[in-house]
Amino acid sequence: MLVVVKTGTITFYMGDDPTCSPHVHPAGTTFFENGGMVGIARNEGTVEATTVVTFFVPAGSPTRIDADAPGNCAF
Repeated sequence: MLVVVKTGTITFYMGDDPTCSPHVHPAGTTFFENGGMVGIARNEGTVEATTVVTFFVPAGSPTRIDADAPGNCAF
């Protein structure tokens, strides 16, 4: 999926990163989230964060697949 951050800041954490390093995406930036990856996007800022997200999936496929927390982050 393609994520466009319209306002605020989104901080993304990758489920396969043992150090739980933040990837910070401020307003006006974009990022991709690959299918099948486990991650969490958080608004850790002081203002509302809004995004526009485009999903690239086969017709009829789910746009979200829930997974157990990977346990690499304290939250």
